[in-house]
Amino acid sequence: MGAAGLAQIDSGAARSFINWSLIAVLSLPMCRQGSLMAIRALDDRPVATDSITHVTRSLTLTILGCN
Repeated sequence: MGAAGLAQIDSGAARSFINWSLIAVLSLPMCRQGSLMAIRALDDRPVATDSITHVTRSLTLTILGCN
């Protein structure tokens, strides 16, 4: 099972984030995170007022036929 789409990947990022609407479209498996995680910049400034509440289960990302 799979889905095609476009994504922006930051290979230097400490974490990866995904939009709720894409999670719904792709029916990605989610689970509630044990504690809230704030989104912060490299200099520890907050970058968003929301916190991360859920995480996806392990996913395999295939890029142009490679994974």
